[in-house]
Amino acid sequence: MPVATYETMFLLDPNKASTDADGTKNQIHHVLERHGATVVVSRPWDYNHKLAYPIGKQKKGSYHIIYYTMESTK
Repeated sequence: MPVATYETMFLLDPNKASTDADGTKNQIHHVLERHGATVVVSRPWDYNHKLAYPIGKQKKGSYHIIYYTMESTK
């Protein structure tokens, strides 16, 4: 099967991301790896960034960007 590289940016609750950054990162990695992905690069993009509009009563968010490889059929 052909393997492709993907880039995904996750928008996270800044309170949870700042109190347990490693746990949050590990949880995202676990979900991706459970579906057959191999994480290449993972890093925080921006903490406590003001959102253009509230999402679930949250006015700020933390971004985390991940590059991973995965079979393109998945």
